[in-house]
Amino acid sequence: MSLAIRYLASIDEAGGIAVGRSTLPVIKKEDGSIFYDENYVFEYGKADWIRQGGNITIITYGTLLHTAVEVSDKLRTEGINCNVLNICCPLKLDENAIKNAASFGPVIIFEDHNARTGLGSLIALFMSKNNIHTSMIEMGLHEYGGSASASDLYHLYHLDANALTSKIKEIL
Repeated sequence: MSLAIRYLASIDEAGGIAVGRSTLPVIKKEDGSIFYDENYVFEYGKADWIRQGGNITIITYGTLLHTAVEVSDKLRTEGINCNVLNICCPLKLDENAIKNAASFGPVIIFEDHNARTGLGSLIALFMSKNNIHTSMIEMGLHEYGGSASASDLYHLYHLDANALTSKIKEIL
């Protein structure tokens, strides 16, 4: 996050950074090294391929990224390979990454925002305007959330590892 803050401090326009209230696991590469380490270069609008090599892509960001990586890693042990694409800047989509994701097969938008107005709607609009055809499933909030611990809310609204795993297996 410090790289994003440095980026915002260096530009002459308004910006913002959304942060959650929970402590989250460090995102790691497949070899176990830290993905967002001191060598990572933040580029506004550039999406990051956290996992590659599958025929289904989980597109996510923020507090659900670690869940998507966990599910991808678990399913890989079962012979199911999933790509994980992290969208760090939802208001400036990485169009090439979205096109690439759609070329692999179905896309799951996995977000803890309103499914009708969040990242999924932005990606659906982009895909529609660019005549990109693939199956797209939105896993997001379909009602306003309650108050509880983050893990309890993710379970309640079917945004936990079990729900994502079930959805991927259902699709494939």
